[in-house]
Amino acid sequence: MNQVTEFIGKNDSLVLYVLFALQCCCVFLGFPLLLFACSSTEKRLNLKYGQWMFKWVLVCFVGKWMLDTYDLVEKQIAKENKQEEVSEFNPYKLLHIKDDGSFNTALIHSEY
Repeated sequence: MNQVTEFIGKNDSLVLYVLFALQCCCVFLGFPLLLFACSSTEKRLNLKYGQWMFKWVLVCFVGKWMLDTYDLVEKQIAKENKQEEVSEFNPYKLLHIKDDGSFNTALIHSEY
């Protein structure tokens, strides 16, 4: 279990992307299958509404979860891009001087 937690911690965006892909498969295959189950009069007469409603609620729940995961993926990507932007530019490295850690801190931003 510790290895799984460590893997997820190192690859947050990849795990979220795979989760999102699985949710998309469930939703984009689930809705048409549910609609196909009641597409003809004969199928509607033999339809068990309790089971159909359970499946409908389940697919809707996964759809809502998919949208929330998409929002989370966008936030994670924005967070990683922001970290990369900050870590890519280091004026101390460019000027070949000692890095005192004051670049891009709250103190620097408050002076502007």
